[in-house]
Amino acid sequence: QSLIEHIITVLENEQERKQIGYAPSFLYILRKQNLDATKKLDAKIAEYLPEFYTGAYKLETTPEQQKDFPDFIQEYIKRIEHSNETQGKNGQFFGHGTRDISTVRAVLLEDGFNCSSDIMDSLISAVSETLLVSKEGIDIKLDAVYLLTCIAIKYPEDFSRNNHIFKKIIERKNEIIDIDNTLMSSNIDKVSLEIAIAFLRIAMGENSYVDILEGISYIQNDMATSISVTRTIIKFFEVDDSVVPPQNAEAVILQNVLQWLRFDNMDIKWNATRILFMLIRNPENASLINQKVINLIDTQCVYIKNLILRQLHLHDGIFEKTREYVFSKCEIDPCFVVRKVCAEVQSKSHADAKTAE
Repeated sequence: QSLIEHIITVLENEQERKQIGYAPSFLYILRKQNLDATKKLDAKIAEYLPEFYTGAYKLETTPEQQKDFPDFIQEYIKRIEHSNETQGKNGQFFGHGTRDISTVRAVLLEDGFNCSSDIMDSLISAVSETLLVSKEGIDIKLDAVYLLTCIAIKYPEDFSRNNHIFKKIIERKNEIIDIDNTLMSSNIDKVSLEIAIAFLRIAMGENSYVDILEGISYIQNDMATSISVTRTIIKFFEVDDSVVPPQNAEAVILQNVLQWLRFDNMDIKWNATRILFMLIRNPENASLINQKVINLIDTQCVYIKNLILRQLHLHDGIFEKTREYVFSKCEIDPCFVVRKVCAEVQSKSHADAKTAE
């Protein structure tokens, strides 16, 4: 409460308020954590930061998603179309302060939200143009592939109705990957885009095992691209809990995850741990993954241990004896943060069990 009062004081000061305007996202994070405690703060944000309040803040905090989200998506579609038309025009390239396509994907992943077919058709058309026509860089084109993959999995009717557009993207894959004349603002190799399109094909019901195998083998020593590829795999799995790739593609993913877990790079190791838990959706992987979790809790740093703790009760394939072992190790871990997270996870687990009863 004291923190909130201090923030309100800053908002009421015209000079100090400018500092919040540079990075205001913490405001909607606070709002989402506790609606009652932030009522007064919410009113002050509306008064002093009206543009932010009706924009990103409303997108993040609105309780009327079905009413408000369509308007936001249509606004983002216009921005995507504008970028498609102007990026690289007359040889002039520009960066982006926001990732519009990625934001729309996050909206579509919200539980309980249903988007009209008209808006979905416009969205698919605009995002396909980002891949087929625009001169956007790798990062934006990756976001476009992630969104189309999301639609193919989560919105089958919209995918089926626009199947010809998706097929065109696959047919013109080589043109999409050939990005030498686009905004080269990334240190990510374009093979990451090829692998992302391979996962799009899986979402469309095809098996692109060979593309994934060849692509991943090509980038093993490229840290930036490896991070991008591990993120691509996570984006594929997180669309729906039922997502399971074809067996041969899954084997390639699992094999590489076990290698990525040995990397020193924390981003790669973090992403690999998340993928490891997602792969347990296939019961055939359960024994191997449970053993690997036990190994990781014995050998990894505080960040990975805390990630494992928070994943334990999100996946049915984790054995009870694995959970017990992880808790027994983390309860006496030398790091206070690990012990604290362990206690929080155990408390939540007991509360959930009582609720279920």
